[in-house]
Amino acid sequence: MKSIVTEYRGIRFRSKLEAQWAKLLDHFQIKWDYEPDGFEFRDGTMYLPDFWLPESETFLEVKGIMDERDMHKVRMLLHESGKPVVIGYSMGQFRACDHWNSVSDFYELTGMDSSVLMQCRECGKWSFVGLGGSWECRCCGAYDGDGHIMQTLSSSDMFNYWNAFARIDVRARGEQA
Repeated sequence: MKSIVTEYRGIRFRSKLEAQWAKLLDHFQIKWDYEPDGFEFRDGTMYLPDFWLPESETFLEVKGIMDERDMHKVRMLLHESGKPVVIGYSMGQFRACDHWNSVSDFYELTGMDSSVLMQCRECGKWSFVGLGGSWECRCCGAYDGDGHIMQTLSSSDMFNYWNAFARIDVRARGEQA
């Protein structure tokens, strides 16, 4: 199935799903850059991640369906950049991969609730945190052990936000990507 090029905030996204994720990020006031830089990995694989979240130094890759080729690219990005990667799906569901093992274990997980969107009480910013990762704010470094971070939304919780606003005001251009 071909994706539909969609415009949001004057930016042409390769798919409606990417535009919806941009809207979701805007709702939570998470700064983002769309397709800022491509990578060529050591094995010759070329990759252009969908989003860079500069405040939390995290990549966000939006996928309707994740296949083995896509997982290879996510593994390489995580391994070679050393930065976390969030995989965003439809309906606001996501999986945050903080380290190599979390990507390797991806297919064995039954749900995505091991990843959460957290808001730091110290800086007020939101960031994605995954299973096995550090429970510290990716934006300011405040640590959960000091009571600075509160768990707020799981991947399943995002469904309500998605239905409330992510689907509206995103108009497809009618072009095929």
